[in-house]
Amino acid sequence: MRTNRSWIAIVVFCSLLLGAGIAQGADVTYTKTHIFSINDVQCDRGVVGTVCLNMSAPVLGADGLLYYPIDSAYGWDVKDFDPSALLPRPMDGIYAEGFITNLISPLGQVIGINVQDVETGDWKAGPINGEWVAGLGALKAKTATEHYVVMDHILNAPWMPPLVEGVDYTTRLKDDGKILYFWGNYNKEPTPVYIYSALPLPDAWKTPGANFTVKSAKLTISHKITNSPNDQIRPEDFENELATGILPKYIVAPDGSWLSAVESYEGGDGEYLPIGTVLRDAAGNYTNAWYVTLDRDPFGGPSPRYRLKSSKFGQDLPGVEIPQYPVGEPTTTTIDLLAPMRNAVTGLPGPSVLTQSANWIAYLDANDGVLDGFTVEDCKMTPDFDMMLYIKGEVGKPTPLNTATLEIVYDDPAGTTPPPAPSVDLSLSAVTAPNKIAPAATTTISVTVKNELPGAAPGTITLTGTDKNGVIIGSYSLNIVTTADSTSTTYGFGWTAPAYQTNVTWLAKVAAAGDINLANNTKTATTLVK
Repeated sequence: MRTNRSWIAIVVFCSLLLGAGIAQGADVTYTKTHIFSINDVQCDRGVVGTVCLNMSAPVLGADGLLYYPIDSAYGWDVKDFDPSALLPRPMDGIYAEGFITNLISPLGQVIGINVQDVETGDWKAGPINGEWVAGLGALKAKTATEHYVVMDHILNAPWMPPLVEGVDYTTRLKDDGKILYFWGNYNKEPTPVYIYSALPLPDAWKTPGANFTVKSAKLTISHKITNSPNDQIRPEDFENELATGILPKYIVAPDGSWLSAVESYEGGDGEYLPIGTVLRDAAGNYTNAWYVTLDRDPFGGPSPRYRLKSSKFGQDLPGVEIPQYPVGEPTTTTIDLLAPMRNAVTGLPGPSVLTQSANWIAYLDANDGVLDGFTVEDCKMTPDFDMMLYIKGEVGKPTPLNTATLEIVYDDPAGTTPPPAPSVDLSLSAVTAPNKIAPAATTTISVTVKNELPGAAPGTITLTGTDKNGVIIGSYSLNIVTTADSTSTTYGFGWTAPAYQTNVTWLAKVAAAGDINLANNTKTATTLVK
């Protein structure tokens, strides 16, 4: 399935610089707001605007608006029982890949767009070969998950034999490298509508050799809530899986397992989950309850998902409604552009590359190894802020989009008042390791760090594991940059236990230049290998 990463905000009547000035000495606040219009629609690599539309034959929508049909390269051909027939459909002069129209104010100004998707292409796949199951009346339910434990909970019972791949379910490797488990008889391939724009970045950032520290960066999209949880926001072509919203609340038991701190219910079957329900076991394995408890909000908290706010949870709760987000309600979705993200090389969590302004300017290509100014998802990469919205929506139910606002706060050393010397107090709050693990088994050792004082601070984490004889059996070092708002970041280190029985002592340290408090820089943990 194709995905996109870019952002939306093309201005028809204005591209207004709302604020750019020096505040508190050397802090500069830069804000750009764009109004969505039909000029934002993308239909192929580098093809954007009304050239994608049949402007001479608009279609009357159920809402009374005239919509322009879209011809794009993002549709699919499908055929029952023939996976090889699943091929992208190029632009062909047939306007069958969606609809779009401008939203007009009483004063005649463009104030946004409505986007409508066409019916999702689906085809019969045969037993256990589909990610959906078709029932009576053509109703379909999702039968796919990235988590084996969720599938096992649905298909199996404790007294039943283990599930067998090829008999009970099938797997495939997704584009992002994750395994998908599925057991249905139908497949779907949606035809997304791509919305692209490039928002201007500060001129000061584009001076050769310039590199400013970005203290805060938010993107706020004004829209209405829909029932699609998969309308993606892709800044600079990034999909940030570490931006998760509010996760289930838990307490850590003496054995290291995570226990639910509140009463809740499973989404879908409504099973009661009392306080103390195991969400992650002592070995670090997440349970079905972790993935399907309703004690979560994917669009809440300081780091919500990179998705437009929806009435549904999505992921392992695809059809479950979120009461506080009613369909049709005007809202805003704000994402944190400096949220931690996975390192492209190591796969480990780390600070966002966007904490340095040079990376906003120099990030001109990604993902496919070909330096052509586009990503593999056809997102154009320019020296400005590239943004793509990837709208799936639902047939006959438009996705209304109004504006996108980029707000950046960065440090300008040329300001009239020099910024104060940064204060650093890095604290290592936890090193988390399994209490017990089998010989030669693999796991993740995690270290949690933050700067107790305001401001992002660079530092280095070292993690060492020694057995009972003093032999080092795990050694790691990682350069980090903390968040600017004193929130904690957890970093994971993959480890394979030795093939022999022993006790492992873990020593984690964090160090930074100018650290004013060394008493909170070290933590230990132990693991029994048996």
